[in-house]
Amino acid sequence: MSRRNSFTVAVRFVWKNATMLRTSISAAGTTILFLVLAPVVTLAADCERMPRTATVPIDELIERSPRIALVRVAGPEETSSAETDDPTVSLDLDAARRKVTEGGTELVDRANPDASIAILEVELELKGSGAPRLFRPNLAPDRPMHDFDGHRDEAFWNDATSGLVGFDEECRAIARFEPGETYLLFEGPAHVKGAELIASGDDAWLAYVKERLEE
Repeated sequence: MSRRNSFTVAVRFVWKNATMLRTSISAAGTTILFLVLAPVVTLAADCERMPRTATVPIDELIERSPRIALVRVAGPEETSSAETDDPTVSLDLDAARRKVTEGGTELVDRANPDASIAILEVELELKGSGAPRLFRPNLAPDRPMHDFDGHRDEAFWNDATSGLVGFDEECRAIARFEPGETYLLFEGPAHVKGAELIASGDDAWLAYVKERLEE
């Protein structure tokens, strides 16, 4: 088959325990492959060899992290208000912008640098303590965002690479922080489960971390 008559669809996500329906349709010498996949996805598939620290067992993650906190992502209006009310916020934002921009990543929004910075308001300290407001790169606006069915999905627990933090082709950690949403944040070396979306009060991941910290 000539290159002109070939059509290839590449799917870069690795799907865990997915049901796949493979259908080929031939028309005018062109073959199109359709993939129907269950919505459970491993999100750390771009980096060929992630650092070992990114996939350590969850109990080791909890033990090694100096700070674990439940954080909420501030919206644009809140960010503007915070800058007006607290001059240090502007300084922190400037530092965060420089750090992201100097990183040289193509994911930075050059037209709107603030879109590349997430302001995280600490709502609950689970371990350690620190500033009530954190600044993190928000470099994956197109990444899928879900909570693994309240983190009851077995794929989250059984697959060491399942989590919302991904790694780009140069194995740099990237994450998406959606304004208004709440995340369980782990400080320290980047981990695939280091910034999970917490969409409900009975989230299984949040409950597990709390239980381990109480032991």
